[in-house]
Amino acid sequence: MPKSKPLPPLAELQEVLSYDPETGVFRWKVAPCKNMPAGHVAGGHNGRGYLRVKHGGGFYLCHRLAWLFVHGQDPEALEVDHANGNKMDNRIANLRLAVHAENQHNSRIKAHNKSGYKGVYQQKGKSKWYAEVKFHKARYSKGGFASPAQAYEWACAMRESLHARFANHGAGPLPSAMI
Repeated sequence: MPKSKPLPPLAELQEVLSYDPETGVFRWKVAPCKNMPAGHVAGGHNGRGYLRVKHGGGFYLCHRLAWLFVHGQDPEALEVDHANGNKMDNRIANLRLAVHAENQHNSRIKAHNKSGYKGVYQQKGKSKWYAEVKFHKARYSKGGFASPAQAYEWACAMRESLHARFANHGAGPLPSAMI
């Protein structure tokens, strides 16, 4: 994971932005351009689901800025994880520091998943189901389950024991339109 660029000094940001930790919303204190008045919500999407603000010629992710505004320090090499998995929810209560591996544990079910359960798959030509959980570059897997739900139960138990507070079991079964 590439290292994040350093954030501007907090005092500099506080001159132009305000942050509401209850809503996670940034607003401009001064108009950044003639089309955007003071008081307007600051930030836009970066194309990967995150909100970002342009300041001083650079773009900065709002969840990292929120951490700086509340805690007074740049997270630097650490990542700021959205505990509920919603990349647009920048309330401080939803943000926590994480190393890259912890942040990955909190990932959602992948869009290409065919079983409907995070970490559960069926090998081609086999009737049994398999589950896999990753932790510190190691893969823990078990097969021979009669149903994807049984494999999912095993995967959930493994994630709880290995990933602790960063355990994310996905959204459960995917809607049938996605399977």
